[in-house]
Amino acid sequence: MLGKPDFGSVDQLVAPTIAMRNSPFFPRGIQGLERIKRLIANVRSMISDLWVRVDDMVAESDKVALHWTSGGTQRGQWDEGIPPTGKHVIRSGLDIYRLEGRMIVELDEVEDGLSLLHQVNALQTWKPDG
Repeated sequence: MLGKPDFGSVDQLVAPTIAMRNSPFFPRGIQGLERIKRLIANVRSMISDLWVRVDDMVAESDKVALHWTSGGTQRGQWDEGIPPTGKHVIRSGLDIYRLEGRMIVELDEVEDGLSLLHQVNALQTWKPDG
């Protein structure tokens, strides 16, 4: 099991006022650095062997688009009450970051949430945050 996450890089890259939108798991969005840190910690406790691969990245002006794939074994419980399954999961998504200086101030995320829920047999039990 992982220890407490080190958020040093997050503190250096993410603005305290960050706004995350469009995630299928958080239809109302997420506001603020501390909430983003809680999200990261929850994902890391749910999937302790988490890996992330950058499939493509494009940057222009103040925006960076990142296509990614991630995976791991769901060994921890989701906040949504989905129990550990021990199943290996893979998901993909597209993030669009808006930067001010060197800090991320906005994040629009589109991810394959339906596929992830299907992989852990949770389509009937999941309820979106909000």
